[in-house]
Amino acid sequence: MIPRWSLVAAALAVVLVGVAPHAQTLTPNVKRIGNAIREYQDSQIHAVIAYEYSNRYHDAGWLFIDTAVRTTDSLVFHRGDFTLITPDEKTVMLAQQSQFIDDAPRITHIRQNARVWTRDLNPYFVDKHNNANFRLFALPGEGVVSDSIATQKNGASFTTLYFQSPAAGWPSGTYQFVIDNGKARAVIPIELR
Repeated sequence: MIPRWSLVAAALAVVLVGVAPHAQTLTPNVKRIGNAIREYQDSQIHAVIAYEYSNRYHDAGWLFIDTAVRTTDSLVFHRGDFTLITPDEKTVMLAQQSQFIDDAPRITHIRQNARVWTRDLNPYFVDKHNNANFRLFALPGEGVVSDSIATQKNGASFTTLYFQSPAAGWPSGTYQFVIDNGKARAVIPIELR
């Protein structure tokens, strides 16, 4: 007869073995806040992203991610420093301003529907008074567009980033949002349902 404690120990070992691979796939330095807000922080970069609308509605060909970044050094992140890696490991570059303008009616529709899902990212940062807003995308009449954002340690830099799907829409799954200018890097998983 096998002692009862042996059966319990064997069952616990099976459970732990089943859990261990999952624990290794977690991204370090990332905190999940709600359904579609993620916070990344290490010694170089602190980034918070929100993609509430895109999490629910991603069949229109566009994803947009509200992004706030603070770095310990004054850095510049260019348009090419923001990428999205799909579940099948393809890299999608940030859209160009010309692509954004070409699809203005759809962008306008998405923005109108997404207003209810907009989240204030300012509360996630200690210094809330030295923030900067950058516009990498604008529809006609919305102002000047920049090709980069500048970050610093005294306040966050805010921008909304748009990615255009290489296909008709974005399949459900886990994507990796990457911020990397060669001096600071954050990889943040996002889930589309």
